[in-house]
Amino acid sequence: MSGHTANRPVAGRGVWRRIVLSVSNLSMFLATVPLAAQEVSLRDAVALAMQHNARIEAAEAQVDAARAGRDAAFGARLPRLDLTAGARRSDAPMDAFGALLQQRAVTAADFAPARLNDPGYITNYHAEARLAVPIYHGGALIAASRRADAGIAQADAGRALRRQQVVAEVIAAFIQARASAAEVAARRQAVKAADRRLHDIEQMRRQGMALESDVMDAQSHLLQSRLELTRSRHRRDDAVDLLRRLTGRAGLEPAGEPGLRPVEGGVERWVEQALHRHPRLRLLQAERAGLVAQRSMERAAFLPSVDAVAVQSWNSGSFGLRNRNSAIGATVSLNLFHGGSDRARIAALDARIAALDARIRGLHDAIAEQVRSAWRRWQEAKLQLASARQQRAQRREALRIRSLRHQQGLETSSELLRSQAAKDRADVAVIRARYGVLSAMAALYRSAGMLTPEVVR
Repeated sequence: MSGHTANRPVAGRGVWRRIVLSVSNLSMFLATVPLAAQEVSLRDAVALAMQHNARIEAAEAQVDAARAGRDAAFGARLPRLDLTAGARRSDAPMDAFGALLQQRAVTAADFAPARLNDPGYITNYHAEARLAVPIYHGGALIAASRRADAGIAQADAGRALRRQQVVAEVIAAFIQARASAAEVAARRQAVKAADRRLHDIEQMRRQGMALESDVMDAQSHLLQSRLELTRSRHRRDDAVDLLRRLTGRAGLEPAGEPGLRPVEGGVERWVEQALHRHPRLRLLQAERAGLVAQRSMERAAFLPSVDAVAVQSWNSGSFGLRNRNSAIGATVSLNLFHGGSDRARIAALDARIAALDARIRGLHDAIAEQVRSAWRRWQEAKLQLASARQQRAQRREALRIRSLRHQQGLETSSELLRSQAAKDRADVAVIRARYGVLSAMAALYRSAGMLTPEVVR
């Protein structure tokens, strides 16, 4: 009985050891199992990029900073209230006598020459509340608020530009990934067809119906098909990697067919909308508004500035609020001469505004040209798709006929392989043309400054 009891802890340790080993093995197994890919549509990918892209976060921070600047400009127009407190102990005659006056503690004995010259140490506890109210600053405070508003508009336009840039990159990466995936599927079929052609030609060579050069042509065609398949896979992997970086999702996998809002209206309507809402144009216009406001601030220096102030103070020889003193007043300041530097700053701002006006006029023309060019590229892309589909149908029919003629011994293997390669290229051309239409639509939206997450389908 005692021996059985003594062996019980040893058996218990063996059970725990097996449990620990099982858990460790399970953890190692789970670590080797790849995580399931997160399949997302184009709209979901754009939404993820808007939430996790570093450039978007930086643009949002700039907008927040501009809004804080507006709050600061508004606060400068409000009254300012300050409270100060302190203590001072001095035996300087002027300081000591002044402290006694502020404490309202002067006596006749304090006017004795000996006392005035050597008052001894006097302690003064001082507290003061000061209210300063800006009355008029020549419009500088209002101009500062307008400049802050222009800063917000500029930051907002910059954010819109960053958003459109990221949306365009996500769309391009998604389209490339999906187009390459479709190409991979087509290339797989091409490899299978090339492998079958090689098998058939080798069989015909054994029967004396084909030459060794025909077999070599078929082998070369098979290797080329495999190379194109590998290239398509690599293009897809590159696009997926870029998409994952843009969205901040390591396990993302593009799925579904991408789409954009249908294009409505004619080209001149798109030009008009672009000139009305393009972020690049709004960015320059906001910058100009900020310079105009800054010029108003500089001009305000030639006008009087009026401020009112109210002060209430307490002075005592011991700690506490006693012996109140009050004062109110106003100050008027006027710049009479500053060496011409103020006028030089205004002249510099006038020149910068004139330069911006020229840039805005040039940007108007450039945006209109870009929209019209993007519209033409979109029309070409649609025609390219129709042409690619027609060529694919022709290549398929030509391959069918040559296959029959090759079986009858009326067509060489080289011609058959060239026809097969042409059909494979036609299949890929249709895929690229189909996604090329979508890319052209995205370029049109971006040229007009309207490539926002809302247009993604």
